[in-house]
Amino acid sequence: MLLAASYYGAARGPDSHGFDIYALRGMAMRGINENILDPAASLSDELIGSVLNVAAYEALFGDRDAYATHMSGLQKIVQIRGGLGTLGLNGLLQRMILWIDSNASYVTGFNVFFDKTNFPTSVDHPALNLAMFGIRRDSHSRP
Repeated sequence: MLLAASYYGAARGPDSHGFDIYALRGMAMRGINENILDPAASLSDELIGSVLNVAAYEALFGDRDAYATHMSGLQKIVQIRGGLGTLGLNGLLQRMILWIDSNASYVTGFNVFFDKTNFPTSVDHPALNLAMFGIRRDSHSRP
């Protein structure tokens, strides 16, 4: 909901929907933090997808340093899980991580977080597709 409402608000204006973006962000963070403390959920595909989506939100609409914090946490979860190749959804989650990593790292100015040296995979980072990645505030975009 956080990412969808943010995209909608960016495209149609912040008053175009009835969602409080800060409340949605807080709810997402609470859910992530609760699941990190739950041994059964702390390495789940659902948690990995949630962290990835909050990282994407931060890259596009929030704070670039918060993006880096979420991606660093995601690296740790994926490492503990056993690497990108162990993720579920028939490889979709791995491809989502690499796609967001490529595009968000470019717009925030960071190097990719899931480089092949530390996260070996048979899947390459996809080419940049900033038009599909989303709207980005000029104040944070890389020159």
